[in-house]
Amino acid sequence: MQRAPDEHGKLNVPYAERLGFLFPPKSPTASRHDRACRKLTMGEIYIFTNGQQLGPFDEQEVRQDLDAGRIAAADLAWAPGRSGWLPLGEFLNISTIPPPLPEAPPVHQIDSHYREDQREEAPGKPAVAIWNPVPAALWSLVFSPLLGSILFAKNWRSLGQPARARHGWIHVIVLVGVLLSAGFVFGDHIPPMAIVAVYAVWFFASALPQIRFVQETLPAGYAKKKWREPLLVALFFSVLFASWQAWEATRPIRARADIRNQSRSDEEIVANHEFATSAISELLAPSVFEVHCQWKERGGFLWLNQVPHGSRGSAVMLYNTDDAAVLITNRHVIEAPTAAREFSCWVRGANLTQFVEAGITNKGKGNIDLALLSVPMNKGAQPFRQRFREMAGVQVGESCVAIGNALSKGISVTAGIVSRVENIDGLQVIRISAPINHGNSGGALFANKGGALIGIVSSGINGGKAQNIGWAIPIDYAFDEKNWEAAK
Repeated sequence: MQRAPDEHGKLNVPYAERLGFLFPPKSPTASRHDRACRKLTMGEIYIFTNGQQLGPFDEQEVRQDLDAGRIAAADLAWAPGRSGWLPLGEFLNISTIPPPLPEAPPVHQIDSHYREDQREEAPGKPAVAIWNPVPAALWSLVFSPLLGSILFAKNWRSLGQPARARHGWIHVIVLVGVLLSAGFVFGDHIPPMAIVAVYAVWFFASALPQIRFVQETLPAGYAKKKWREPLLVALFFSVLFASWQAWEATRPIRARADIRNQSRSDEEIVANHEFATSAISELLAPSVFEVHCQWKERGGFLWLNQVPHGSRGSAVMLYNTDDAAVLITNRHVIEAPTAAREFSCWVRGANLTQFVEAGITNKGKGNIDLALLSVPMNKGAQPFRQRFREMAGVQVGESCVAIGNALSKGISVTAGIVSRVENIDGLQVIRISAPINHGNSGGALFANKGGALIGIVSSGINGGKAQNIGWAIPIDYAFDEKNWEAAK
């Protein structure tokens, strides 16, 4: 049936029919128009043979392969501008009987540089061997997206997609940079939503394209590589990473044992010197920090709201390095309820105008109310180490100074004496007469004699029938590794 020309003299061809070369129909029967046009330029010819789509090729390549017997006249052929697949014999004017047409032509194409390998395979044997991309994506949830990115990059190479393989290795490099940056910014407390976001971006950028490519391009299947080698490598690096984290968790404990031994020579020099309270304040108050912790809990109407909560206290610097300082405080100052969300801990010292976020590295075991914090320091910070005196050297009646964030109003100083040594809940504690208020918890107790740190203020009683009764945990407990566990 002929079509009438429109008012501009052009044939009135429906739009969908004009785009027919993009969507070949399922019928193998070629139209009269196709047979009339098959002598047009055929610069891109696709061949469907043995369940695989190959191409594009030019007509000379197709005829050479046909003469060599690598393809048959009964195989299907298609080129842009054709409305459907044709038997190769009819496509090239060779008489043959058309075979059944596949349900739909694959969308993707396989690069021609490895088509010889495909044609040399035995009939029915898959042409390529790759790791199944779906399990690769699932294993990446267990280990790391790095595992999946490396496997996908190798798969692209096996699939004859060198450009996509290069992009896969770029994804590996970018992912390493993202993970290192997240560790630098968040430390061991990466927000769960950030982890979910990284996995989502990685899945849509790396995993999903390959899953779709394999499903559309290799419908007849492929040889699956074994998982033993990549999983063993991933397990090895996971154990290595976990061991490194465990070693890092014990670093503050090991360092404390070193500074206890190194500080003895300093203590011997000033052990018998009685410092005035004003001198203690001037010299050692800068080593005491304010501590502000904050978190959210469910509350409000029907417990649907996230209600802000917090705690205030003090912390004492034990020592510092070039880039970090180790602080000690009370565990109850930095602990939040189990259901707390968005917990963070912030500290500010005498030389800091703003609060900086601190990481919680260790907590005291059992009823030992102590905790360790790690705080970043500015490059070039003055090295500092506390002088210590253990419980055996503390005398009842000697003068002492308590320094802390009393009433959360800033660092303040109170003075008193060591009243006695008591045993509470199986622990030795120092009772003092220096006034202790809310906010002093985690602060320092210095002896005037030698200016040594002898304890960490933990609690006090003021008002009512008692006045100026406070307690401090001896610094001895900080030196025994058995008293510590890594913070979770």
